[in-house]
Amino acid sequence: LSPLTTAKSQHAAASVGKYAVFAGGMGVRDNINYLATTDAYDSSLTHTNPKNLGKARRWLAATNVGGKYAVFGGGGEGSKTAYTDAYDSSLTKASISNLSGDGRYNLAATGVGKYGLFGGGYYMWFGDKYQNTVDAYDDALTRTTAASLSSAKDNVSAASTKSYACFAGGRGTTAVDAYDTNLTRTSAAPLQSGKTLAAAAGIAGEYVVFAGGTSTTASTQVEVYDDHLTRVAALILPQGSWSQGAAGAGEMAVIAGGYSRTDKCTDAVYTIDSSLTLAASPLKLSVARGDRRRLYRFCRRGWHGDVRPRADPEKHCGRIQNRLKGF
Repeated sequence: LSPLTTAKSQHAAASVGKYAVFAGGMGVRDNINYLATTDAYDSSLTHTNPKNLGKARRWLAATNVGGKYAVFGGGGEGSKTAYTDAYDSSLTKASISNLSGDGRYNLAATGVGKYGLFGGGYYMWFGDKYQNTVDAYDDALTRTTAASLSSAKDNVSAASTKSYACFAGGRGTTAVDAYDTNLTRTSAAPLQSGKTLAAAAGIAGEYVVFAGGTSTTASTQVEVYDDHLTRVAALILPQGSWSQGAAGAGEMAVIAGGYSRTDKCTDAVYTIDSSLTLAASPLKLSVARGDRRRLYRFCRRGWHGDVRPRADPEKHCGRIQNRLKGF
């Protein structure tokens, strides 16, 4: 499998047609640089480079919209942006309006029916100013504003069943906000414990899982909701972690990597199938790793720290190394 065009973190990914698309992020060489590069892999794992994002940025969110577009919204460099990009199933860029307002970082995105929803986030470096805004794009890329989340928050986890787009947890809340295919918001039973930085994925349109995360320690809890928004299972990970990667793969959700503590990544891979059986995969990630964007939000000192990628992720992936430029 060909590597990404450049090493990076804090990027976003979405699928469209036969492609998985990875865009934006931050690269660190001699200096921090924000990226607009876009990489795509087709169903044969052939790598190509679609046209770049219109604005270099990190901490953006992405989702499939109506099966027709991969949409990348929000994020920023030294300042927030509402900029939004869309790619169709041929990887051609399409015209799309920006998110509402003047921008936000660290938002979450997921899709339901003909809509892709972008919810939550924060909009001020100093003072922890969070948002409850939810922007929705339909399959014609028309933007509307849905009902707000139940509270303003970032570090929200988002995933969908066939009937609902769910935004769960986030900073300071256990709430689960669900939007149906008409964008009507309802509330599911709250998470059993408050968690941020949790992994989220759907299973065959029937379930959503919210796994791990943290409040003060790495959580081992996995909470599962069905397509009626009933919490149907509470599973336990063998090892607690946060900031994992997660995706639905047919009848299965796959959860991989993350942080088991602030100075240690994991290479563990877990699966949850449609019978809600959790298993540790014998296959491991090639390199232990997690999402540095989310680690920064968890262990920041004021607003002045970030993680610089290092050759030895076991030793360095959680250390705050430098001050970010532009703050």
